[in-house]
Amino acid sequence: MRHSNSSNISPGSGFFNTSFSVPIQNLMVEASRLYEQNEQKLQNLQFEKQQWSHMLQQKEAIIQSLNSARFEQQNKYQAELRRFEHDLNVMAQLVTTYKKALKQTRASFDEYRKKFPCNVPLYGDVAGGGGLVLGVRELEKRRCEEEQQKIAMVNGMIERFQYEWFSKLDEWGLSVNSLWSRMEGLYKEIELLKENRRARFATPVTEESTLATEESIPATEESIPATEESIPATEESIPATEE
Repeated sequence: MRHSNSSNISPGSGFFNTSFSVPIQNLMVEASRLYEQNEQKLQNLQFEKQQWSHMLQQKEAIIQSLNSARFEQQNKYQAELRRFEHDLNVMAQLVTTYKKALKQTRASFDEYRKKFPCNVPLYGDVAGGGGLVLGVRELEKRRCEEEQQKIAMVNGMIERFQYEWFSKLDEWGLSVNSLWSRMEGLYKEIELLKENRRARFATPVTEESTLATEESIPATEESIPATEESIPATEESIPATEE
């Protein structure tokens, strides 16, 4: 049977198999490869599409949040603006009311002054100005000038006080120096008297020399009290100078 079947195949079918089957198989392989590539590209495109859709959703969420935040900010701004306008209107009404009240008060005060005039000036900002009223700047300027005058007067008093007491200190220094020089002179006289007394008792002398020495001693002793009297007088002059 096989031999009969193989013998029944025509030579044209063999040629067809050899001429077209291999290229067709190659085309099928190439088509399958291209199909796989297209499938891979399609999968990649679908993956990218998913990514882009995810990114788009994120962007839309961000835009929506920004829009909601902007809307809330606008609402808040509008509320603040309405509150500010309300406060402004209230303040304007209050100022208008105060102005009207001030005008009424001034008119009432003018009527009162017309009925009961006053000979004394109402304001005394300027002495002898007949009730002249100064502005705030001018009043502050005058106050500053008065303060400067007071400071200059106090500085002058301090300088005079310093001059007087420094001059007194110089006088006291001179008096102390003179007193010290007198004390030194008195101390020298006392030492001289002591030496004379020692010499008189240490060496034998004649009666005349003794009498002469005794006469000279009282005279010297008389000079000592006079010098001592001058010392308290000088000391009394020091407290008087201090007073």
